[in-house]
Amino acid sequence: MKIKKYILSLLIGATALSFSSCNDFLDRDPLGQFTEDDAPNALVGGKIFNVYYLMRSYDITAGIPAFMVHMVRSEDSEKGSDAGDGGNEAAMWDDFEYTASNGPLAAYWGQNYKIIYQCNEILDDIANSDHKDDTESIRNRGEALFFRAYCYFNLVRAFGEVPLVTIKVVEASDANVPKTTAEKIYEQIDKDLTEAEKCLPLRWDSDYTGRLTWGAARSLHARTYMMRNDWENMYTASTDVVNSGIYNLNTPVDKVFTVEGENCGESIFELQCEATDAMKEDGSIGSQFCQVQGVRGAGNWDLGW
Repeated sequence: MKIKKYILSLLIGATALSFSSCNDFLDRDPLGQFTEDDAPNALVGGKIFNVYYLMRSYDITAGIPAFMVHMVRSEDSEKGSDAGDGGNEAAMWDDFEYTASNGPLAAYWGQNYKIIYQCNEILDDIANSDHKDDTESIRNRGEALFFRAYCYFNLVRAFGEVPLVTIKVVEASDANVPKTTAEKIYEQIDKDLTEAEKCLPLRWDSDYTGRLTWGAARSLHARTYMMRNDWENMYTASTDVVNSGIYNLNTPVDKVFTVEGENCGESIFELQCEATDAMKEDGSIGSQFCQVQGVRGAGNWDLGW
C-alpha cells in the first residue's frame, strides 16, 4: 500500500511539473528578438530618435528644397548658377508657378509627411500603451507633437491648404483625405504645441543634448503666431521664453555659428550633426547644410554652393 501511494504521489508530482513546464515554455519570449516587455518605452524611443534623424534630411532642413520653398520665393534669395544647376527653375519659384512634377517641391512635401506619419505612429503607440503615464512616455509624446506641428507649419506656409492626417496610417487609403483649410491646420498646430509645452522638460541632462524642450515648443508657437499676425499671443509666448532665464545672448556673434558656439545659451533648438574623418559624407550623422549654404568660390574659399 505504501508503495502504491508513493508511486501515485510521483505521478501527481510529475504531472504537475509537466503542466508547469509547459506553461513556462509557452510564456517564453522569442530568442534573439527585442520585445516591448524588455523595456516598455524603448520601441517608441527608437522611433523618436528616428524622427531626429529624419529632421537632418537634405529634403527638409539641409538642402535645396526648403531654401527654394521658403527663401527663393521671397526677396531674401535668388537662384544663381546656370541652367544645368537648376537655374532654369528660378522663374517657377519667383513667380509662384509651381509644377507638381518638380523634384525639390515633391521632396519637400514628401519628407514633411514622412515625419508626420512617423509622429502619428508614435502617438498611437503611446496612447495604446500600458505605460503612457510614465515620464519617458510623456516626454516622447511631447516630442512627437512638436515635430508634427513643425512639419504642418512648414506645409501650411508653403502650400496653404494641405491634407490633415492625425491618425496612424495603416493602409494607403488612410492618408487619402481632402485638403484642409489653412485655418484648420493652424488650429491643429496650436493644439499640438500647447500640449507639447506641457509634456516637454525645461532642460535635459548632458546625455541628451539637443532633445526638445519646453522652450523649443513655446518658441515655435510664438513663430506660428507671428506668421498669422497674432501679435498679442506672439508677444506672450516669446516673453515667456525670454523670462524663463534659460537662454541668453552672451555668446559673441562671431562664435554662434562655429563649433565653439554649438548648443550655447542662444540655442533654443539645434539639430545635432557631426562630420568625422571616417564618415565625412555620411548623412546619418551629419548634415549637408554647410555645403549648401557655404560661400561659392575657388581654392580655400570654395566652401559651398
